[in-house]
Amino acid sequence: MLSVSGKISLLFSLVLLVCLTSFVPSAHANQFTQIVNLVAPPHSPQQVASAQGVIVTLTIAYNNLTHGESIASAIITTQSSTPLAGGAASNPDPCLFTRQNASCISQPHSSSGTESMTFVIILSSSQQYNLQAVAGFVDSAQHLIGATVSSVNFNVNVDSNILLTILVPNSVSSSVDGANRASGSVTIPLQPGVHEISVPQTVQFANGTRLRFDHWMDDSTQPSRTQDIEDDLTYTAYYNTQFNLNVLDLSGTVTGGWFDKGTTAQVSVPSKAPIPGIMGLLGGTLTFQGLYGNGTLITTSTNYSRVMDSPYTVSVEWSPDYTMPEAIIIATFVAVTATALLVYRRSRSHAVAN
Repeated sequence: MLSVSGKISLLFSLVLLVCLTSFVPSAHANQFTQIVNLVAPPHSPQQVASAQGVIVTLTIAYNNLTHGESIASAIITTQSSTPLAGGAASNPDPCLFTRQNASCISQPHSSSGTESMTFVIILSSSQQYNLQAVAGFVDSAQHLIGATVSSVNFNVNVDSNILLTILVPNSVSSSVDGANRASGSVTIPLQPGVHEISVPQTVQFANGTRLRFDHWMDDSTQPSRTQDIEDDLTYTAYYNTQFNLNVLDLSGTVTGGWFDKGTTAQVSVPSKAPIPGIMGLLGGTLTFQGLYGNGTLITTSTNYSRVMDSPYTVSVEWSPDYTMPEAIIIATFVAVTATALLVYRRSRSHAVAN
């Protein structure tokens, strides 16, 4: 078993010899490490990177690890071979020692497999860090097996801003703190603190189609929200596509409306309705004849349903009945005429008598 100081010296040997690995042969056939997956945030706020640290995870595949050998790994900058300040953890085989830097030496129990590494790196200043993850075998004599070393370069940008990402459909624009943004998803640098985020309730198109705000990704149904944002954050606004059912109706008693795509619209028509205006006040009625779409009879039923997969227009056809208003008009005319004639005759009789 290596001493702690021996393991530390091995790690430093590893990172110092990364640039020489192509010249140092492997001590054993078919030995290698390979960093097959690395996840690191491309951006981190300074207050997080300098206090909590930036988390970097990687998966190291290895082959033909022999008895007494270990896997060493670290996060360094491309300008320095010294591991960054921070910490490290390994799974399934733990790091053999704990130091205040992003380095680890583990001794897997199997000769081939994968190790999952989690590093926390402390990045104290606002700048772009050009970093490198390195891994390789070290033998029981504290020698780096150079040809087993693998590395992956990556960048982390640290600044004083946080990033707010708002994901919306391409035709939807958002606003942050009252400032309108371009249509579509946006990423906005902000100072940490309380911010107001807003999206429109509806977005109207010219062809009888619109988008209606449904909810945020946390199920909030208010299109405007106030949020304390202290770290990079992504908000997704979900919209439903709606189509308009336009109803052309002389009586004014039947209306359409907006319906979510794929839902069923229901139209109910009374069998009779009053004629609009004075004729209706006099008892004129409309009798339902049928519903038409694009000039073609759809149904003569007073109930109609349609799955809304596009905008649609229906017109209600009526047959007017003027019997009652005509009778009233005629009766009124006769009464007025008779009254006028009676008045006239009385006035003539009175004139003759005098």
